Amino acid sequence: MAEQTRRLPMERHDADMGFGPLSIFIRKLLNRSRLSTVDQEALARLPHKIQHIEAGTRILHEGDRAVVCPILLDGFTYRYKVAADGGRQIVALKVPGDALDFQSAYLHTADHDIRALTPVVLASVPLRAIEALADDRPPVARALLVDTILEGSISREWLLNIGRRNAEARLAHLLCELYYRIDEIAGAPLEGYEVPIKQEQLADLLGLTPVHINRMLKRSRRKVRSGRGAGFISSTWRSWKISRTSRISISIATISRPPELMADAPVCSVFSDRGSAMPRYFFHTSDGVRHIDDEGIELADDAAARREAVRYGGNLLGDDPDMLVADRGLRIEVTDGEGRVRFAVLVSALDVQAISEKVGVVGRSADPRS
Repeated sequence: MAEQTRRLPMERHDADMGFGPLSIFIRKLLNRSRLSTVDQEALARLPHKIQHIEAGTRILHEGDRAVVCPILLDGFTYRYKVAADGGRQIVALKVPGDALDFQSAYLHTADHDIRALTPVVLASVPLRAIEALADDRPPVARALLVDTILEGSISREWLLNIGRRNAEARLAHLLCELYYRIDEIAGAPLEGYEVPIKQEQLADLLGLTPVHINRMLKRSRRKVRSGRGAGFISSTWRSWKISRTSRISISIATISRPPELMADAPVCSVFSDRGSAMPRYFFHTSDGVRHIDDEGIELADDAAARREAVRYGGNLLGDDPDMLVADRGLRIEVTDGEGRVRFAVLVSALDVQAISEKVGVVGRSADPRS
């Protein structure tokens, strides 16, 4: 029964529209663009091959010369890039109805990898057939263009998510975005949907470490248990349940949805016209060598400067974790425009074993509460 429920959107669109396996893809295009019955029938007639693929299977490899565009009929996939040191960044999640690689119709060579997050059903359509249909039917070409633009809008929101939001806001935005994307294509009122993503994959997606993800989840659960948080998600180590159970989740989703996903949502901005110049703060660092900041940045007040110093420290340590070895440590000293020290952020790694031996408590727990 659970498997039938999970595949219900694909089957429902097929039954309602009568266009066969590509019905869910056509429905997604119709959510954004006007297509005549003739246009829809032409899309349904695109040659395609149905494939059932196991979770974890690589669907597209960076550098491949693509000849087909897989359309996701059921399940989840993800697009990712791999850095020179082997680090992986997930740059997109794909839901049923999504085309996985329109861009290869014109770029020809893939610049990313795509892998199945769950068992998936794909309809592989020859890129030449898509290109020929787009040339022959301008409304179809426009619909495909709008879909590509929407994907770019979502990508820009993800860039903002990783670059400027804190960990909890990143997770909230991601889950609410997924909720709306899945709700839009479900074909029926959606009360909840499970996203089978592991914590390690979530870390690669949000630009965090698995340790940070685990810490954030524990903190969220404590908030829910204490009544200070809204329980609009639940999780296990391998999946997430998104549900419509709180005004907080809907509010976050409303201001986080990309423009193409928004209907009558209010415009929300974090910028304001302060009417006067803000004070300038200078962030001097020392990690064995002192680095002077002679430019500084304008910030609202000391509290904003303190938050920026903490973020700056995190960025420095992320780039060079060895900064804390060999007793170097990290000191960020923040001064104002007149050279007065406002505060300092100090980060160091202690050799607990050496300290314990020195004070004669060898063998005791290193727990700071002891």
